[in-house]
Amino acid sequence: MIPFFIEYLAFSGELPLQGLGYLRVRRVSAKLDITTRLLTPPSQEVFFEASELVNTDAFFSWLKLRRSAASPNDESAYLQIVKELNKVSGNASIEWKGIGVWRVGSDQKIIFEPGIIKNQLKALVAEKIIRSEAVHSIQVGELESDSAEMSKRLSQKTKRVVPLNWLGILLLIAVVTIVGWVLLTGRVQPNSISNPGKISPKDGSSLQYRSL
Repeated sequence: MIPFFIEYLAFSGELPLQGLGYLRVRRVSAKLDITTRLLTPPSQEVFFEASELVNTDAFFSWLKLRRSAASPNDESAYLQIVKELNKVSGNASIEWKGIGVWRVGSDQKIIFEPGIIKNQLKALVAEKIIRSEAVHSIQVGELESDSAEMSKRLSQKTKRVVPLNWLGILLLIAVVTIVGWVLLTGRVQPNSISNPGKISPKDGSSLQYRSL
Protein backbone atom coordinates (compact mmCIF):
# COMPACT_ATOMS: atom_id res chain seq x y z
CA MET A 1 0.00 0.00 0.00
CA ILE A 2 1.41 3.36 -0.98
CA PRO A 3 1.96 5.87 1.86
CA PHE A 4 -0.51 8.53 0.76
CA PHE A 5 -3.35 5.99 1.04
CA ILE A 6 -2.73 5.79 4.79
CA GLU A 7 -2.34 9.56 4.93
CA TYR A 8 -5.72 10.10 3.28
CA LEU A 9 -7.39 7.50 5.50
CA ALA A 10 -6.13 9.38 8.55
CA PHE A 11 -7.28 12.69 7.02
CA SER A 12 -10.83 11.82 5.92
CA GLY A 13 -11.55 8.44 7.48
CA GLU A 14 -12.26 6.78 4.13
CA LEU A 15 -10.51 5.90 0.87
CA PRO A 16 -12.60 5.68 -2.34
CA LEU A 17 -11.75 2.80 -4.67
CA GLN A 18 -13.21 3.18 -8.17
CA GLY A 19 -15.44 0.29 -9.18
CA LEU A 20 -15.18 -1.36 -5.76
CA GLY A 21 -16.37 0.80 -2.89
CA TYR A 22 -14.88 2.54 0.16
CA LEU A 23 -12.18 1.54 2.60
CA ARG A 24 -13.18 3.15 5.90
CA VAL A 25 -11.78 3.58 9.40
CA ARG A 26 -14.04 2.87 12.36
CA ARG A 27 -13.35 3.82 15.95
CA VAL A 28 -13.98 1.10 18.53
CA SER A 29 -14.87 2.26 22.04
CA ALA A 30 -13.08 1.03 25.14
CA LYS A 31 -14.49 -2.12 26.75
CA LEU A 32 -14.34 -3.58 30.25
CA ASP A 33 -14.84 -7.28 30.91
CA ILE A 34 -16.12 -7.43 34.50
CA THR A 35 -15.45 -11.16 34.93
CA THR A 36 -11.77 -10.99 33.91
CA ARG A 37 -11.32 -7.28 34.81
CA LEU A 38 -9.70 -6.82 31.39
CA LEU A 39 -9.80 -3.23 30.13
CA THR A 40 -9.51 -2.90 26.35
CA PRO A 41 -8.58 0.67 25.32
CA PRO A 42 -10.23 2.46 22.39
CA SER A 43 -8.86 1.42 19.01
CA GLN A 44 -9.36 1.80 15.28
CA GLU A 45 -10.19 -0.82 12.68
CA VAL A 46 -10.34 -0.70 8.90
CA PHE A 47 -13.28 -2.21 7.04
CA PHE A 48 -14.46 -2.36 3.43
CA GLU A 49 -17.89 -1.28 2.22
CA ALA A 50 -18.75 -2.34 -1.32
CA SER A 51 -20.52 0.20 -3.51
CA GLU A 52 -21.14 0.62 -7.22
CA LEU A 53 -21.22 4.42 -6.96
CA VAL A 54 -17.90 5.80 -5.76
CA ASN A 55 -17.18 9.55 -5.64
CA THR A 56 -13.46 10.28 -5.98
CA ASP A 57 -13.67 14.07 -6.51
CA ALA A 58 -12.60 14.95 -2.97
CA PHE A 59 -9.72 12.45 -3.12
CA PHE A 60 -8.31 13.79 -6.40
CA SER A 61 -8.68 17.39 -5.17
CA TRP A 62 -6.66 16.45 -2.11
CA LEU A 63 -3.98 14.87 -4.34
CA LYS A 64 -3.65 18.11 -6.33
CA LEU A 65 -3.16 20.16 -3.15
CA ARG A 66 -0.30 17.97 -1.95
CA ARG A 67 1.36 17.53 -5.36
CA SER A 68 4.06 20.11 -4.56
CA ALA A 69 5.41 18.00 -1.70
CA ALA A 70 4.74 14.60 -3.22
CA SER A 71 5.31 12.66 -6.41
CA PRO A 72 3.37 13.94 -9.46
CA ASN A 73 2.57 10.33 -10.32
CA ASP A 74 0.33 9.73 -7.29
CA GLU A 75 -2.84 9.81 -9.38
CA SER A 76 -1.54 7.27 -11.89
CA ALA A 77 -0.30 5.06 -9.05
CA TYR A 78 -3.76 5.14 -7.49
CA LEU A 79 -5.45 4.17 -10.77
CA GLN A 80 -2.97 1.31 -11.28
CA ILE A 81 -3.62 -0.15 -7.81
CA VAL A 82 -7.40 0.06 -8.25
CA LYS A 83 -7.04 -1.67 -11.62
CA GLU A 84 -5.12 -4.54 -10.01
CA LEU A 85 -7.76 -4.93 -7.31
CA ASN A 86 -10.49 -5.23 -9.93
CA LYS A 87 -8.55 -8.02 -11.64
CA VAL A 88 -8.09 -10.21 -8.54
CA SER A 89 -9.51 -13.68 -9.19
CA GLY A 90 -9.20 -17.29 -8.09
CA ASN A 91 -6.86 -17.86 -5.16
CA ALA A 92 -4.86 -14.70 -5.79
CA SER A 93 -4.62 -12.07 -3.08
CA ILE A 94 -3.10 -8.62 -2.59
CA GLU A 95 -1.69 -7.61 0.76
CA TRP A 96 -1.55 -4.05 2.02
CA LYS A 97 0.97 -4.22 4.84
CA GLY A 98 -0.39 -2.89 8.10
CA ILE A 99 -3.92 -2.63 6.66
CA GLY A 100 -5.20 -5.99 5.43
CA VAL A 101 -5.51 -8.49 2.58
CA TRP A 102 -7.71 -8.40 -0.53
CA ARG A 103 -9.02 -11.67 -1.96
CA VAL A 104 -12.01 -13.08 -3.84
CA GLY A 105 -14.79 -14.77 -1.88
CA SER A 106 -16.89 -17.79 -2.75
CA ASP A 107 -19.42 -15.55 -4.49
CA GLN A 108 -16.64 -14.21 -6.77
CA LYS A 109 -16.82 -10.79 -5.12
CA ILE A 110 -13.77 -9.11 -3.71
CA ILE A 111 -13.54 -9.08 0.08
CA PHE A 112 -11.22 -7.36 2.51
CA GLU A 113 -9.71 -9.04 5.58
CA PRO A 114 -8.46 -6.36 7.99
CA GLY A 115 -5.10 -6.78 9.61
CA ILE A 116 -3.80 -5.66 12.97
CA ILE A 117 -3.03 -1.95 13.08
CA LYS A 118 0.31 -1.31 14.73
CA ASN A 119 1.06 1.15 17.53
CA GLN A 120 -2.29 0.63 19.27
CA LEU A 121 -2.67 0.48 23.03
CA LYS A 122 -2.68 -2.95 24.64
CA ALA A 123 -5.37 -4.32 26.94
CA LEU A 124 -4.74 -4.02 30.67
CA VAL A 125 -6.04 -5.81 33.74
CA ALA A 126 -7.95 -3.36 35.95
CA GLU A 127 -6.83 -3.37 39.58
CA LYS A 128 -8.38 -1.57 42.53
CA ILE A 129 -5.79 0.55 44.28
CA ILE A 130 -6.39 1.01 48.01
CA ARG A 131 -4.44 3.69 49.85
CA SER A 132 -5.26 3.18 53.51
CA GLU A 133 -3.19 6.14 54.72
CA ALA A 134 -4.28 8.60 52.06
CA VAL A 135 -5.84 11.83 53.33
CA HIS A 136 -8.18 13.95 51.24
CA SER A 137 -9.65 17.33 52.00
CA ILE A 138 -13.43 17.49 52.36
CA GLN A 139 -15.55 20.63 52.41
CA VAL A 140 -19.16 20.57 53.59
CA GLY A 141 -20.68 24.02 53.32
CA GLU A 142 -18.28 26.41 55.03
CA LEU A 143 -16.70 23.65 57.13
CA GLU A 144 -13.49 22.19 55.71
CA SER A 145 -11.93 19.03 57.09
CA ASP A 146 -9.87 16.07 55.94
CA SER A 147 -10.97 12.49 55.39
CA ALA A 148 -9.14 11.18 58.49
CA GLU A 149 -10.86 13.61 60.85
CA MET A 150 -14.23 13.09 59.20
CA SER A 151 -13.89 9.30 59.51
CA LYS A 152 -13.06 9.71 63.21
CA ARG A 153 -16.16 11.83 63.77
CA LEU A 154 -18.43 9.37 62.02
CA SER A 155 -17.04 6.44 64.04
CA GLN A 156 -17.86 8.11 67.36
CA LYS A 157 -21.15 7.18 69.02
CA THR A 158 -23.62 10.04 69.15
CA LYS A 159 -25.95 10.54 72.11
CA ARG A 160 -29.57 9.87 71.47
CA VAL A 161 -31.82 12.88 71.98
CA VAL A 162 -35.41 12.11 72.90
CA PRO A 163 -37.84 14.49 71.18
CA LEU A 164 -40.03 16.72 73.35
CA ASN A 165 -43.28 15.18 72.13
CA TRP A 166 -42.16 11.76 73.36
CA LEU A 167 -41.34 13.28 76.76
CA GLY A 168 -44.85 14.68 76.98
CA ILE A 169 -46.41 11.31 76.12
CA LEU A 170 -44.28 9.50 78.70
CA LEU A 171 -45.18 12.07 81.38
CA LEU A 172 -48.90 11.71 80.63
CA ILE A 173 -48.71 7.91 80.88
CA ALA A 174 -46.89 8.21 84.21
CA VAL A 175 -49.56 10.56 85.66
CA VAL A 176 -52.43 8.32 84.51
CA THR A 177 -50.69 5.26 85.97
CA ILE A 178 -50.17 6.91 89.35
CA VAL A 179 -53.78 8.17 89.56
CA GLY A 180 -55.16 4.75 88.61
CA TRP A 181 -52.95 3.01 91.16
CA VAL A 182 -54.06 5.37 93.94
CA LEU A 183 -57.73 4.87 93.14
CA LEU A 184 -57.45 1.10 92.91
CA THR A 185 -55.60 0.72 96.20
CA GLY A 186 -58.23 2.78 98.01
CA ARG A 187 -55.82 5.16 99.63
CA VAL A 188 -57.84 8.08 98.38
CA GLN A 189 -61.65 7.88 98.60
CA PRO A 190 -63.80 9.96 96.29
CA ASN A 191 -65.77 11.43 99.27
CA SER A 192 -62.54 12.68 100.83
CA ILE A 193 -62.04 15.10 98.03
CA SER A 194 -65.75 15.94 97.45
CA ASN A 195 -67.87 18.65 99.11
CA PRO A 196 -69.86 17.04 102.01
CA GLY A 197 -72.37 19.90 102.23
CA LYS A 198 -75.99 19.39 101.19
CA ILE A 199 -77.25 21.33 98.26
CA SER A 200 -80.52 23.15 99.13
CA PRO A 201 -82.41 25.75 97.11
CA LYS A 202 -82.38 29.33 98.17
CA ASP A 203 -85.42 31.03 99.58
CA GLY A 204 -87.63 32.57 96.99
CA SER A 205 -86.93 29.99 94.40
CA SER A 206 -89.77 29.06 92.12
CA LEU A 207 -91.92 26.02 92.71
CA GLN A 208 -90.73 24.38 89.64
CA TYR A 209 -87.13 24.58 90.89
CA ARG A 210 -88.16 23.18 94.31
CA SER A 211 -90.01 20.30 92.68
CA LEU A 212 -86.82 19.39 90.89
